[in-house]
Amino acid sequence: MAVAKTSEYAVPDYIKENPAYSKINFMAKRIGSSFCGIATGRWRSGKSVSAGVRTCYDLDRDYDGKPRFTIDKVVFDPKNFIKQMAKKQPRCSTVLWDETGATLGKRDWYSAKNKLVSQLFQTMGYKSRILMLTAPSISYVDSHSGPILDFWVRMKEYQTFQKNLAYGKFYWTRWNEEKGRIFKHWHRETKDGILTVYDRPFVFHSPPQELVEKYLDKERDAKNLIFDKAGDLIDFMNKQMHQSTKNQITEPELFEELSKDLGKYTNSEGTKIESSLVMLENKGLDYRVVARVVKALNIKIMKGEISL
Repeated sequence: MAVAKTSEYAVPDYIKENPAYSKINFMAKRIGSSFCGIATGRWRSGKSVSAGVRTCYDLDRDYDGKPRFTIDKVVFDPKNFIKQMAKKQPRCSTVLWDETGATLGKRDWYSAKNKLVSQLFQTMGYKSRILMLTAPSISYVDSHSGPILDFWVRMKEYQTFQKNLAYGKFYWTRWNEEKGRIFKHWHRETKDGILTVYDRPFVFHSPPQELVEKYLDKERDAKNLIFDKAGDLIDFMNKQMHQSTKNQITEPELFEELSKDLGKYTNSEGTKIESSLVMLENKGLDYRVVARVVKALNIKIMKGEISL
């Protein structure tokens, strides 16, 4: 009798049975969606290790279930965050930007961080990444990062960590533009006509001990570095935002600008405009704006309304 082979790295049942994990995993791997989540809680609530590191470790896996999350994907400052997000990674890869900067008690750190996360994550949405943030409170989420936030893990205030377990409530989030605030709701599933609302705290297992030790070492070094160079890092984030937004012109303005010299952006056959060439010549543009303008130009070229 033939025996079916099982993978050494089969996805654990507690991951497959977790409704939120299942949805995120399916949409990131199969559909190519990106997610941005945040874990909040007081000091020693487990938001960084139990919610942050563990969530990233559980979701960042190969198709056979093999974990691929490493300590390199935990960042504490904007420079390393940009480097990690820029790396080419498989679908459902994760990045954790931990809150060490908050130990400075500077609100402007979060203000700059929110702007940078929003700008970078929106332009890299096509990479099917999962970004996890941590903060003391959901109040640190503002109008910049609120619209891109997909879920929120609110850790239980006083954890005992018995059996290496921590607990936190999971919510899906939605940004209300009119009221300028986040609305949350429980995870819901309907099966066989029965609605199930997951309103009980989720269980977070402790990450592997080796990973925890590496995290603690990296966190200690990061705290010292950020405390010494907080002002420089905030300036860096603001400069990145300035460079990213200086070329954000409207679609009509870009259409007019490109029309002045279409030859610079045509393909080798000289038959159409290439978005990649436009992006190369005009760094900092929103790729979505470029795509729409290039599409409009190519339609006019195809109809003979514009000649190359």
